[in-house]
Amino acid sequence: MPARSRPCARPSPKAISKSTRRLSPRPWSRTLWRNCAGRETDEMDALENALAEFKHALMEFIALLEREAEALKEGRTHDLGALITEKADWSESANTAWNRLIVAGGIDVTRGDSIDATLAADPRLHGSWSDARRLVERAERLNHDNGLLIEAQLQRTRQALDVLQTAANRGALYGANGRIVDGFQSGHTLDKV
Repeated sequence: MPARSRPCARPSPKAISKSTRRLSPRPWSRTLWRNCAGRETDEMDALENALAEFKHALMEFIALLEREAEALKEGRTHDLGALITEKADWSESANTAWNRLIVAGGIDVTRGDSIDATLAADPRLHGSWSDARRLVERAERLNHDNGLLIEAQLQRTRQALDVLQTAANRGALYGANGRIVDGFQSGHTLDKV
């Protein structure tokens, strides 16, 4: 009985893009490779996989931005630490996926290549690329809105600190009997203000 040969595994998208980038500036441009079964497989799979990975990372990042917005609006500051850590992880994942997409697309920005032009021009990827662009725009809007929420909270915190620091510098504002003290000897009590 002949020894069974171990079936070879399909190369990873990263391996495909590295090996074919030397052959063609745009590895997806019709360069084909044969997998172990002898079937031709278009390298477009690497580009499609990279785009799908990028979209997934964006969707996860957007979900975190939405959770962050809820926490900010509801004043749940105790939730923000974990959200920030998770957000940083998904931001890094999105960045990694973006870099894979650039490599899989054979994009060379030093030559002026454009990922937008490359993906929008391909009918198989046009819809998915349009979805990814919308996700990026949504993430930008949410991130901007969350920044405004954080800025408003910082402003309120600064104002509260200013009031407390002013009070600390003047001494006690109200005595035990509720009357203004230390330079504010007007005789008014809190219940009469």
